[in-house]
Order: sequence, then C-alpha cells, then structure tokens
Amino acid sequence: MMKSFRFIIVTAVSALPSVAGAQTGLVTLTGFVTDRNGSPIPLVDVSTTLGGQSRTDADGSFSITYAWKDTVTLVVRRVGYSPVIKQLVIERGVTSVQLSVKLAEIAHDIAPAIINGKQVDPVLNKI
Repeated sequence: MMKSFRFIIVTAVSALPSVAGAQTGLVTLTGFVTDRNGSPIPLVDVSTTLGGQSRTDADGSFSITYAWKDTVTLVVRRVGYSPVIKQLVIERGVTSVQLSVKLAEIAHDIAPAIINGKQVDPVLNKI
C-alpha cells in the first residue's frame, strides 16, 4: 500500500513542470495594418507591453513572438496616424493570433521654419 502511494506522489509532482511549461509557451501575433480605405501602411511600429516589437513591411504586415501571458497590450503607432492600443486576452494553449488593425489619419499643423545661411570662403575661412 505504501509503495503505490509514493508512486502517485512522484507522478503528480513530475507532471507539474509540463503544466507550467504549457502556460509559458510562445505566442505569435501576426497581422496587417491598414488605413481607413484598406490600403496597407508601411513602417508602422507594432509592439507589446511584454517586450515584443516589429515594424510593418511594404504590405502592412507584421509578426511578433513573445512568451505567453494571458493578457498583453498591443500598441500600434505611426507619425500622421492616431495610435491604437488594444488589450488582448490570449487563452492558454493558443500559439498564434491573426489581427487586423486600422489606423486613422490625423492632421498636423507644422509651423514654417526660417533658415538663414551664409557662405564661408574655404581659403580665407571668412564669410
């Protein structure tokens, strides 16, 4: 009776690391970033609060791989567009998630810049 009891305890304890390992697997977020018309936006910074980061290519696609956690915040931003911040809930065992993100353009007023210049004589090193 005592031998079978020890066997059960050893089996239960040795199974714990594999359960913990399943919870900390890798998750890959892939997707596309487009404007309101559905056109892809290149060079968009895409990152997570868990350290994963990527930049969209010419087709607006991105891919980020990170260690699984049940919630992750996705941050998508590019100059000239309103940033998008989404909190994602990823179920245990999920290894990939496909996303589609639309960015809205924003207008920026840029003040004019006045640049003054003078030519320096390279021989005399004077103006």
